[in-house]
Amino acid sequence: MMPGLLRLPSASTEDPSSSTCTELETAFDTSSAHPLTVDADFWSAYDEERTLGRGCFGTVVLVRPRANHPSDEQRPLAVKVIMDDIATALHEAAILRSLSHPNLISLHGVYASPSTVFVLMHAELGGDLMQRAEAAPGGVLSEAEALGPMCGVLAALRFLHTQHGIVHRDVKASNVLLASDGVTAKLGDFGLAARLPASGRLTSVCGTHDFLAPEMIRTGHGECAGYGCAVDMWAVGLMLHALLLGANPFERETDIETLQAILAGEYAPPADTRLSGAVRHLLAALLVPEPAQRLTSEQAASHTWATPPPASAPANNGRRASRLISRLWARAG
Repeated sequence: MMPGLLRLPSASTEDPSSSTCTELETAFDTSSAHPLTVDADFWSAYDEERTLGRGCFGTVVLVRPRANHPSDEQRPLAVKVIMDDIATALHEAAILRSLSHPNLISLHGVYASPSTVFVLMHAELGGDLMQRAEAAPGGVLSEAEALGPMCGVLAALRFLHTQHGIVHRDVKASNVLLASDGVTAKLGDFGLAARLPASGRLTSVCGTHDFLAPEMIRTGHGECAGYGCAVDMWAVGLMLHALLLGANPFERETDIETLQAILAGEYAPPADTRLSGAVRHLLAALLVPEPAQRLTSEQAASHTWATPPPASAPANNGRRASRLISRLWARAG
């Protein structure tokens, strides 16, 4: 593999940062952004409380409407402040404007001055899933602790993929926010998200380096015509593996070696006594190099691990379900 693989190709038409003036105007309209004369107009209506996080496309700040705010709402909100990439900010806001799901962050409003875009969202105050894992003993979660948030992520992706044809392209634990209950997951950061074109394939190479799916890397090398929603499911597999075991299974000492390991795609679920057979099966079915053979979001959301039997089920029903699951596993090989 050549070092050139580490360089992202030039922006394609699906990359919002390469938008023309006309496309920017369209993005401004579809995001329903409220125009501001200067940045101070936004801060005259909201008080900054603290910084929640920083990412590639901006800083996220917790704010509270001032008493003179025209709205009666006084609960805290989160605002992503983007100064360097107006097109990406408007693109993200336009996508969020079109979505409503309990496991996605909720857009509250968009404001734009000549130099800055403020994407205002409902605040999720439970931190993010990466912080949750890092704070746990040994820096990993148990399956029981990971189950609730992971089911939320799978529900969000099933909604995005099947109902809207949207590929998130940056699924990772730091982009999964937790509600104040510490369990309900809210998938966020849609700066790289894109709708599938009529061809059903995207072609831009983007996202977090260690989370790139094999087909996205091959697309960047001209060895593949494009990729689709399956890239998100590869990322889900990596995220779940890291949450439970504390590492990315393909990460190596250098970037090139990491990409080589991803392309080789040699993954075997670890024989770790902490992991159930169900979660090892799910990991192996997600971390498959060939996207057509990888579990879809619908299949993953209905996987045995993600749909455990109710804890309150009567004992005889539990035995019946156990026998049924055993037969299904025997059939699956």
